[in-house]
Amino acid sequence: MRSFSFALILSFVFVMLSCTRAKPPEVLGYTLLPKALPDQIKVLNADRSCRSDSECVHVQIACACDCGEGLNREHAQKYKDLVEKMCQVNPAKVTCDQACSGQVKCLENLCTFVVQ
Repeated sequence: MRSFSFALILSFVFVMLSCTRAKPPEVLGYTLLPKALPDQIKVLNADRSCRSDSECVHVQIACACDCGEGLNREHAQKYKDLVEKMCQVNPAKVTCDQACSGQVKCLENLCTFVVQ
């Protein structure tokens, strides 16, 4: 009887531990990817799609040391909001003197920030 109770308790603990596995943090409906930097988001290619340079804008996608990304202007605001919220939750731990100058271009139907 004791071994049955111990096995039952052990099974219960195992189930509870597997149910409480940490999930990646989510901000404004976007899951922050564990392989990305903790202060950077992944831009979806669908949000970068374009037909001309005029559809593209430059947006910062990290809290520090980032040259940004080219995005379709229709999707830019949701990324700006996401980065603002993400950086409030996870502020940059370092600062850098990285200077990025460039232009946003529509290359192969994707808005792309081209560093000059």
